[in-house]
Amino acid sequence: MADLGTKFSERFRIVGGVLVLIFDADGRVLMMLRNNKFDAGTYSVPGGCMEAGEAVTSAGAREILEETGLIVAPENLHIVSVLNRITPSGWQSVEFVVVAKSWAGTPEIKEPNKCSELKWFETSALPHNISKYAETAIKNYKSGIMFSEIDY
Repeated sequence: MADLGTKFSERFRIVGGVLVLIFDADGRVLMMLRNNKFDAGTYSVPGGCMEAGEAVTSAGAREILEETGLIVAPENLHIVSVLNRITPSGWQSVEFVVVAKSWAGTPEIKEPNKCSELKWFETSALPHNISKYAETAIKNYKSGIMFSEIDY
């Protein structure tokens, strides 16, 4: 076992994030093919970092609108799970998985520099090139798991 006193001797800065699960009437989840960052080439769910002073549900509503054009009132987002992501570089986040209970509009790509495709997937037939955190978020939701740690 690692020497925890040495490994964790400095306080870390944690990033708050939100991952949004949007389901259509057939129970399929909306996913986006990412173009940017470390997860380029993988399918993920809408979401991103929270801004200073921003509530979880407000961040979710903002991210959905920015990325897909869908309108969701913050009160229609419900926290279903939390993920703690830790990367080898030391970057760490706590990400709230929220489900949109209702929404308005038609999903479209609003940030083509970040996303090249929006597609609905059956939760029983997720794409092979799904990001680890999106896959964990969906599996946690389906299984009722409230918390997971993901170590990249």
